[in-house]
Amino acid sequence: MNKNTMKNRTLLTVVLLAILLIVASAIYIVYISSDPFNDLVTRYPNGAFNDTGSYKIDTETILATLAQGETDVFTLELATPQAPLEKVIMWHQSDYLEIASALHQFVWSEKLDNWNLYSMSFDASCQDGSNGFLNGDFTYFKTVFHGGKLTYTAHEILISPQYENVSWGGGMDFPRPVLGWKSIVLNRLKVTSENALKIAEENGGSTARLAAENKCTISLILSGYTGWNVVYEGSDGLFIFEIKIDPYTGRVSK
Repeated sequence: MNKNTMKNRTLLTVVLLAILLIVASAIYIVYISSDPFNDLVTRYPNGAFNDTGSYKIDTETILATLAQGETDVFTLELATPQAPLEKVIMWHQSDYLEIASALHQFVWSEKLDNWNLYSMSFDASCQDGSNGFLNGDFTYFKTVFHGGKLTYTAHEILISPQYENVSWGGGMDFPRPVLGWKSIVLNRLKVTSENALKIAEENGGSTARLAAENKCTISLILSGYTGWNVVYEGSDGLFIFEIKIDPYTGRVSK
């Protein structure tokens, strides 16, 4: 085979590979920019669901009752609670996860074994943050088939012990990206919400909190995309400190 023939074949191969790459990229762009249902569909869970509801809980007994294997702990709530309890109630991540699991089975008659955790978040006061969290918010998802297409369905659970209330949302499907959604692998987490708050405190959070005279709130948000994002917010609504923490290694970045 002469050199010209080899050159031509090499050039042809490069051109074909380039064409294939362009076509694949175009298909991917079209897929992620198009909507499997309609142009107005929500692509990611954002707290707005078609089906919603809420229940009243007894914060004094619910954890002990669930620990005994009893699940009849949710009472239909006819009106949205208007005022929080005078007693400040703060639970830990494990407490919130236990209640979320029980509520999911109560509402949807389905355990969370086949569901993925999309995100979870907690709020705390700067003054009492080391004692636990004031609420917990969890979003779960799993793959379903809708109209012959592979899609996601999601459920959200918000637990507010201060208001003796749990609420839920569901009844929506979301288009599934080519690479899928990133989930949180709970059994691989090395950094819980409590750990994340401790790390944040040791890396500037404590200084910011004390400078604000503890007149602030702390939000901890974990997703498969960002890891832990810990934000300290002043009484004026402005961020006074923020830090990101890898939930699997504990590595921090600001």
